[in-house]
Amino acid sequence: MTRIFAAMITFEMIGICFVLAPAWVWLDKGMEYPALMGLLALHIAFKGAGRYSIDKAIGREI
Repeated sequence: MTRIFAAMITFEMIGICFVLAPAWVWLDKGMEYPALMGLLALHIAFKGAGRYSIDKAIGREI
């Protein structure tokens, strides 16, 4: 279920980025960190959890 949760986190981070859109500066509580976390979650959603994940251990990856 890693990909499903990673996709959900990606959509959550997109929503947070839209809320923080006027503050696109490094030192003013900007949205760089939510954007980075969203991109990382998107990568995990496409790539999967990897060979050391519980999904791979049980032999069923969704």
